[in-house]
Amino acid sequence: GLPCISTYSAGGMLIENGINGFLVKPNQPEELSKYINELISNKALNISMRKEALYVNEKYSFEKIIKQWERLLYS
Repeated sequence: GLPCISTYSAGGMLIENGINGFLVKPNQPEELSKYINELISNKALNISMRKEALYVNEKYSFEKIIKQWERLLYS
């Protein structure tokens, strides 16, 4: 998993701000730059967010979502 930086409107569903990535307001390049630099310079934060991002990736994997739909549709 990798930490993600997205806008509130695009990534708010899967990204928990400060947990597995950062959410920024649209059209705020200074804020985007700040978070990019934070992930580059703060290795501990980067590693922590990578682990959390991997968890989200596993939680919402294609296989798990398909199984949930199958249970819903065929039970």
